Amino acid sequence: MATLIADEVIDVSAPETWPGPLASNLAELDRHVPHDDHPADLAIPQEGREAVKSALLGQHLLARHFTRLMPHEFDSIRSAGLQLPSQGFFDGRLDRAEALGYISQTVAQVLKDSTIFAAESQVRGDRNFVCLTIGPVLEEDAGAVSELLGTWGGEAIYFAAGARDHAQLLRTLGEPAVVQVALPPECVSRSRFFPAIENVLLGRMRGLPGAYGDVLSREAVRPYAIVAIRRLQ
Repeated sequence: MATLIADEVIDVSAPETWPGPLASNLAELDRHVPHDDHPADLAIPQEGREAVKSALLGQHLLARHFTRLMPHEFDSIRSAGLQLPSQGFFDGRLDRAEALGYISQTVAQVLKDSTIFAAESQVRGDRNFVCLTIGPVLEEDAGAVSELLGTWGGEAIYFAAGARDHAQLLRTLGEPAVVQVALPPECVSRSRFFPAIENVLLGRMRGLPGAYGDVLSREAVRPYAIVAIRRLQ
């Protein structure tokens, strides 16, 4: 982890962390892109988008993963990082919760049978990514992450039909936490950003509210990229 911290890590919320080429490209966009109150709607030309993406090559990006964790899961993330979701991953998570007495065997099986990966006929779309955020989403719009912080298991479990009868139990398990990661360059280049990262950055430069977004990482976040895990009260 010491080597990673020594590198530059870009924090969308802190312009002082933006490297020179990135700051210069954004300043150029600031001079020419028409005003809009909403970062997602900023009409950035394609060449401007490409210039920002080029300036991000080789850079680490600070991102956050909002979740709810049982005590043993803090150490699991420190040792294994953030894994790509799969049926096997959630089966293991539920097995561990059952073994430690947090849930019954019956509840564990119901939840296994109804995750979004088990219920393929009910859920469409690609779900094989780690969900992260950039920017001050918790500070500006806590409601956007309230379900992630308030219900154990993540969307793959608590959105499943079988979880409805156990919603109250899932809200009592674990505690809210945020995992800070320095997303490595190979993850940044393969991730999907909503809205586009250049819109988020330009919105932050202009001081617009709502300059934050979702990141869908196609890569698992390895342990060396975990910066901190913080409990939230």
